[in-house]
Amino acid sequence: MSAHVAVIVLAAGEGRRFGGPKALARLEAKSWLQIALERVLEAGHERITVVVGAEAERVRGSIAGSGISWVENADWKAGRTGSIICGLRSLPEGTRGALLHSVDFPFVAASTFRALVRAFEDDPEAELGIWLPLDGEKTGHPVLVGRAIWGEIQALGPDGPLRRIVRADAARVRTVRVDDPGIHRNINSLSDLGAGVEHTGKEER
Repeated sequence: MSAHVAVIVLAAGEGRRFGGPKALARLEAKSWLQIALERVLEAGHERITVVVGAEAERVRGSIAGSGISWVENADWKAGRTGSIICGLRSLPEGTRGALLHSVDFPFVAASTFRALVRAFEDDPEAELGIWLPLDGEKTGHPVLVGRAIWGEIQALGPDGPLRRIVRADAARVRTVRVDDPGIHRNINSLSDLGAGVEHTGKEER
């Protein structure tokens, strides 16, 4: 667990191509939001902010217990970066880094969260950097951004792509080697889950 890094879980989208909010989708009897929270907790992080938007009440109601900071993005239709901005603005002073994780990457391993934060903590200039996991020859998700980068993200506006910040200055991008193909599995439709995955589908209304 890091005293300097907060985790922001992005769960505000409507999942138009998926057929409903991915936060409420289910994989082996667990919602994708529940999976995300369990992986983050397994990695040792207790400072978790969840940004909700589409069907916010249902998403909040799907998670039992406390200890989560809920932030609602009322303008969630404007773009995902808007949800990131809402999450960043909610973080307390003293937070040096924000680990951004989206529920539509349900196969990311807890070890990846640990590896990113460990690398961040070991760098004396961590607040100036952007941290990406690397499996094979390709980077993926989640992304850890130092506090000095947050203003640039806010300047993007709600629909500006985060990759613009990542590509702006290669010198500040750090990669962390992980053994985790889940960092590449962005699920946009049920077909993206592939064969061999059981009990998948949307939460019943």
